Amino acid sequence: MVKMGEAPIDVTYSLLFTGLELLARKALKPEKDKSLSFILKTFFESLGFSLTEDEGRQIAQCRNALFHRGELSATYHTEDGGIERAIKLTELPDLESLFADALLKVLGFTDPEINWNRWRDRTPFQKNN
Repeated sequence: MVKMGEAPIDVTYSLLFTGLELLARKALKPEKDKSLSFILKTFFESLGFSLTEDEGRQIAQCRNALFHRGELSATYHTEDGGIERAIKLTELPDLESLFADALLKVLGFTDPEINWNRWRDRTPFQKNN
């Protein structure tokens, strides 16, 4: 048997971005003029995640840079002050965990021990006292 190597970063992120966007658009059915960052932020908030405006912009701009220009980095304007900042795909929070947890939430799965913020802090479980 031939072992497949790790998928290239552009393929991995293309699939993650596509999955996140499809989930959000299917759930919200947004108007055509809504930005992707707004759609993502609204979708994740509806599931109980706290996605900041800047995180939404970072994800959307990295997606656009990859899909439209084939680049692994992008720039976005911060919510606070509109300052232009650069971001690389590898600097985004853990989108694989965010996607997996969003799927679990969409399917109605709940568990009080899961840290639903693990996509950001990479701590999978929380202690309940």
